[in-house]
Amino acid sequence: MVFTACNPGDFRQALNYELEVEKKSIAFGDTIVSPVFSLFSIENSANTDRPQHLFLDRLKNIVITDPVEAIFIRKIAIKTGDGPNSISSGINDFFPLSDSTFLIESFPSYYIINDSGETLKKIDILSKLNNLFGDKYEDDLYITSSMSHVPIINQNEYVLQVFRPNLQMKADYPEYPLFVKMRIDENLRVELIPLDIFFPEEFKTQPNSTYAQHERPKYNITDNHIVFGFGFSSKVFMYNLANSTMSSLDLKIENGTNFSPPEPIGTTQIGNTLFTSFDIPLIDFENDKIFRFHIDINEENSMNNIGYLSVFDTDGKKLMESSLGKNSDRMLRNPFLLDGQFYMNSYFPATEEENLDFYKFSLIEK
Repeated sequence: MVFTACNPGDFRQALNYELEVEKKSIAFGDTIVSPVFSLFSIENSANTDRPQHLFLDRLKNIVITDPVEAIFIRKIAIKTGDGPNSISSGINDFFPLSDSTFLIESFPSYYIINDSGETLKKIDILSKLNNLFGDKYEDDLYITSSMSHVPIINQNEYVLQVFRPNLQMKADYPEYPLFVKMRIDENLRVELIPLDIFFPEEFKTQPNSTYAQHERPKYNITDNHIVFGFGFSSKVFMYNLANSTMSSLDLKIENGTNFSPPEPIGTTQIGNTLFTSFDIPLIDFENDKIFRFHIDINEENSMNNIGYLSVFDTDGKKLMESSLGKNSDRMLRNPFLLDGQFYMNSYFPATEEENLDFYKFSLIEK
């Protein structure tokens, strides 16, 4: 199904571009999958060189699909429990290390499993973090890849986000490295290396205030860059892993608010209000384009929230800004890039009988 997302009453866009949308559905056949999910990963298979979309379903199975061909590939049941090759604690997230091994994030340990769902190694991540940071920073820091779907630098190096799980009553800004590099060698030994990336000073606008959960940036690794942005700001940051330099672009939008300020901490308040919620910035260096999805929030009725896709060149010049509709029309999430095309999926299906739907948005020059 292909249609053009053009409604002059809802958005303004550059005259030389229009947006085409194609819906793709993946059926799971006789395999039982509980497809409601939020955690996912994108990688190219080493065996087939085809893109793969992997996600944890509601029952914590790893489900692998091909979103381009709209094909279900396989499901991996992760072994949990008290057995010697099982995961004994809750599963928070995951990402692939190869076609046959996966890193499972838990607390206080991580696990490396094989493609049969069996544990190959248990990693005491909490102790490694304590040894890494010591008394230099807060004492409750942890790491995760949950704000990224492409944390992979190369076949043995990855970038994970540092965060503080307990944000209640914290009237300050993050004062610790936002990211660490994780290196895993051929013997599955793990090393953590802090990166010189800190919370931007320009966002520390007033004392005794907080961005709460929005202080955690969403990020991906693209062409040896950590590309990241915060949900409260239209600004995008790019950290070059090769030379440790930082650059940024303020990709201002027309539909919504470009910055939602922090709020003073209260006795019960644990989050700041977003007027506009910005999703992960996605850069296609080869085709000189930056994609970013944002939601203009309606405080009275969330079903009237409107999603927009903005596209810029890598110098920050806007190419278009297009409405993707209200929540009442369709609810979209989880943006990612494949072969220069922008994809999202819906919040549904909600049951095993439904397909997994992807929407591919193609920028077409008139």
